Amino acid sequence: MSKNVMTNRLRELGYAADVMSAHGFRSTASTILHEQSWNHDAIEAQLAHLTGSNTSRAYNRAIYLPERKK
Repeated sequence: MSKNVMTNRLRELGYAADVMSAHGFRSTASTILHEQSWNHDAIEAQLAHLTGSNTSRAYNRAIYLPERKK
């Protein structure tokens, strides 16, 4: 599902652009999961965020799949 589809559905539901965006769901999910003490690296991997230095990323190829499946 594209970002535009999500954005259009949010607007149809009455959410203004300054209230909620498709990207806002990612931010909300990250915040809730961090507050519940989920593994930071698993959260960032699920959101496709790069973490650490170039060197650490070159050596750490973990994908945290079991935690991400939860």
